[in-house]
Amino acid sequence: MYDVAIVGARCAGSALALRLAREGAKVLLIDRASFPSDTMSGHFIQPAGVSCLRRMGLPEELQALGSPPLERMTVDFGPVVLSGSPAPMPDGTATGYAPRRFRFDPMLADAAVAAGAVLRECTSFVEPLMEAGRVTGIRTTTPAGAVDDVPARVVVGADGKRSRVARAVGAESYKAHEATTCTYYTYWEGMGRDRNPPLCARRALRCGRPLWRWVDLLGGRVAEERLRQSEAGH
Repeated sequence: MYDVAIVGARCAGSALALRLAREGAKVLLIDRASFPSDTMSGHFIQPAGVSCLRRMGLPEELQALGSPPLERMTVDFGPVVLSGSPAPMPDGTATGYAPRRFRFDPMLADAAVAAGAVLRECTSFVEPLMEAGRVTGIRTTTPAGAVDDVPARVVVGADGKRSRVARAVGAESYKAHEATTCTYYTYWEGMGRDRNPPLCARRALRCGRPLWRWVDLLGGRVAEERLRQSEAGH
C-alpha cells in the first residue's frame, strides 16, 4: 500500500513526489513515457520557479543542465523597447533558465527517486480503483502489457491538461478560457556564448501584429516560439 500514487512524472508529479518522499511518505510515481524524453512545452523558468527549485535543494542540478542563466528581459514593440532585470525573489533569486525538457524532467524524477519515491516508467494509467465511492488506488499496465492494480491512500493526477485521471473521476474544470493562440517551436545551433560575437544571456519578446515572438537561450540552442493572434484580434 502506497501513501500516494502520482500519475505523471514530469514537472508537477516529480516535484510533488520529491517533497512527499522527503516528508517520509511512501510514494509511487508512474509515467507512460521513459526518461529522457521530450514533451510539448515552453522552456522558460521564471525567477519564482528558480527560487522554488532552490528551496527544493536543486540549484546545482539546474545549473548543471547547461542552460545559461537569463538575467535580463527585453520586450520589443518596434518603436518602443523595454529592457530590464526581473525583480528578485525574497531569497534574492533574479535569474531565469530555459532548459530543454528532456534534460529538466529526468533531473526532477531522479531527485524524487533519490528521496525515496518509486518511479515506474513506460507504465500507463488505466482507471482508478474504487471502493464505496472512494478512489483507493490505480489500475496500470506495465511495460510488458500486464495489468497491475496498485492500492494507495491518495491518488494524484499530474498527467497534464488532458488528464485521464481527472476525466476518470469526473473532476470539474474551473477558470477555463477558450484558446485564442497557438505556438510553434524551432531550434538553432551555434547561438550560445561561444558565438562570435556572443548572444547576450537575455530573454527577448518581440510584439507586432499578427505575431508575438520570444527567444530563450537553451544552452547551445535558441528556441523561438511564435504565438499567432486569432482572427478576432486577441
